[in-house]
Amino acid sequence: MKGKRILLATAVSAACHQSAWSQEPATVEEDVEIIEVTAQNRVQSIADVPISMNVLSGEWLKDNATSDLHGISKLSPDFSITQDTISTKVSLRGITTESADETQDQSLAVSIDGEYLNRPRVLNAALFDISRIEVLRGPQGTLFGRNATGGALSIVSNKPVFGEWSGSASADFGSFNARELNAVLNAPLGNNAAVRFAGFSSDRDGYISHPDVSFKSGDKDVKAARLSFAAEPTERLSLYLALETSQQENNPVSAASFNDATEGQSGLNGQCNEADGWIEVTQIEGNVLCTPQFTNNKDSIDPRNYPAASTAEMGSYQLEGDAVRGQLDYAADAFTVSYRGAFRQSELRAAETLFPSYLFYRNHDIDTMSNELRLSGGEGDFFWQGGIFQFREEMNIYSGLLSYIGAYPFGPQGYWANTFYRPDYTSESVAAFGQVEYPLTYNYTVIAGFRYTKDEKTGTNTILPGALTFNENPTLRPRETEGATTELLSAKNNEFTWNLGLNTDISDNTMLYGKVSKGYKAGGFDSTGLEYAPEILYAWEIGTKSRISTVSFDASAFYYDYKDLQVSLLLDTEKGAQTFNAGKATIWGAEASLTTEIMDAGVLALTANYLNAEFDDFASAISVQCLGGCSTTTVTVIDGETVNLAGNEPSNSPDWIFTGSYTHFWELSNGSLVGNIFTRWKDDYYLLPSNHEDARQESYFQTDISLKYVSPSEQWEVQGYVRNLEDKYILSSYVFNVAGPDDVQQWSWQLPRTAGVKVTYKFY
Repeated sequence: MKGKRILLATAVSAACHQSAWSQEPATVEEDVEIIEVTAQNRVQSIADVPISMNVLSGEWLKDNATSDLHGISKLSPDFSITQDTISTKVSLRGITTESADETQDQSLAVSIDGEYLNRPRVLNAALFDISRIEVLRGPQGTLFGRNATGGALSIVSNKPVFGEWSGSASADFGSFNARELNAVLNAPLGNNAAVRFAGFSSDRDGYISHPDVSFKSGDKDVKAARLSFAAEPTERLSLYLALETSQQENNPVSAASFNDATEGQSGLNGQCNEADGWIEVTQIEGNVLCTPQFTNNKDSIDPRNYPAASTAEMGSYQLEGDAVRGQLDYAADAFTVSYRGAFRQSELRAAETLFPSYLFYRNHDIDTMSNELRLSGGEGDFFWQGGIFQFREEMNIYSGLLSYIGAYPFGPQGYWANTFYRPDYTSESVAAFGQVEYPLTYNYTVIAGFRYTKDEKTGTNTILPGALTFNENPTLRPRETEGATTELLSAKNNEFTWNLGLNTDISDNTMLYGKVSKGYKAGGFDSTGLEYAPEILYAWEIGTKSRISTVSFDASAFYYDYKDLQVSLLLDTEKGAQTFNAGKATIWGAEASLTTEIMDAGVLALTANYLNAEFDDFASAISVQCLGGCSTTTVTVIDGETVNLAGNEPSNSPDWIFTGSYTHFWELSNGSLVGNIFTRWKDDYYLLPSNHEDARQESYFQTDISLKYVSPSEQWEVQGYVRNLEDKYILSSYVFNVAGPDDVQQWSWQLPRTAGVKVTYKFY
């Protein structure tokens, strides 16, 4: 019976719903597993937390071969992560960071064991030996700090266990010669201390063929390790310390391209090719300016095999990082004092290939440090907490866009279209926060919180003149190159954010809640020195959580008023993208989930998400192709009116998402079997706020299946799986680049169907 309950708990966690279930076995008398989360900086049952959230257990992550952020969107349907050849964007409930600028902050707060991560590409390396991941919707700035406008993603690693020798090892072999190895060892140090080591390695060959190069792009090579220590010297004092390192190296996906300058507008006597989806934007001095608003050129490309940029052989991506973080807690009689601290160093060296013959060199050296001191206390349903938070980020950035000619030694090998240095970018944030939960009556509780944040960013921006040539080797020109311009940059913001909520238990098993909150995302300056203001979000939400016997049901509805949206636009290729406070948006929707056990042998989980997202005001720019040969690449004003994309949808905002999962348990004479089928249907959506037809991902089904055998001792497991059964290629990025003679549309796609076998051994 014990093994069956453990496997059923695992099955429920693997199901997709707005709550989560534990990996620990329940007693025979228990109907529903109790899930403990720390969404409000204290241990609570998920059923008692008045927040719309998902929880992904570590067991679910392992069973679904999830070792980076991409897999999270399965259990949290409205969480989306998109990635082009280099950059990473995360989205939740239609709130997306619409800029890939190196210094712009994210709209979703991401943390691991309390360490705030301002750059999501750090997590591209590896998620390993994880206890759970909590996905919290709506502004979470009161407790999670800056830039939690859209929500928070809290990653909790497994901690050392006292008094126990234990560990595990697994090997996963799959499609595209994928090889993934995991190892964990937990060792006690006396009765009140322990250490834990976790190691991870993941390799995969490329999955996209290119007829003009000798390799497949999209490979993967990731290695990571963590050494952690925990101790409780006294009954009141506890300590946790972790050292972590990771390394990622691969040949990034070479994007598919369609060169509109040679294929999309030729032979039309100066008129836009309306038959193929081009529309006329305006005319300047007799020159017709067109944009590919309704083209469907992506359908002419085979995502399995397409030509690469001529610079594809020179592409590379290397990301290395080291981190140390810790937590110290002291429990006095009336309150608890907690300190969290972290320091991380990251180094990025990348060469992004761009069609037809460009390379974008990115070099980033990033140091981050965060500290939080918190006091908390209370009794029964009354709980209070407050504290101070400090974050500092230092970046050294030097990058350049190279146009490769290949004429050396008879001419220049290429030239630098732009080169810029930001050697001393600094971002510092300090904040004071507090929250109280106060029971008004035996079944009504009010929650009120605040946070005052002060942000300051400074830096130096040096831009070198364009068209600087090089001969044999593409070495970046020094910062002191003649003609370089340098500007001192600074931006300061301060903001008071808050939340106010009321929840009530209408029965022993059902809670209703409602809340209103204000979210804030810091302002700053972009790569050209242009300063932009903070984003502000006001959010209203109501919801319910119900647990009756083996059935759980969650539902919520929300309304967002979003203003001063930070949007990145490429107006000048010699300067790079610029960021503006360009718009307002209204976002509203609803979510519901149902999870139930079936005849003590299966688990069924269903979810439905509806989202209505639209820009109310979106001052923007339109990238254009000039048919008359002029140098205009972007239009911001038409007939004296600023271009406005009001009515367009934000990126990654499908109207509907439905998911379904069924997990079944079979008890055998010599072990157990657990089978799972998971499917989701996602409505169509755009990858850019311009809403080009070529940026639209059509609606799709995507299904995963797996079957796992567990030995009678529960020490051995063998799992077979197939991901993306339909072999659907899902868009992960789109861009329309207009630079010089090249007007290019570019796309990249997620992984196709994969299959594999995983073997795991555990010891206790």
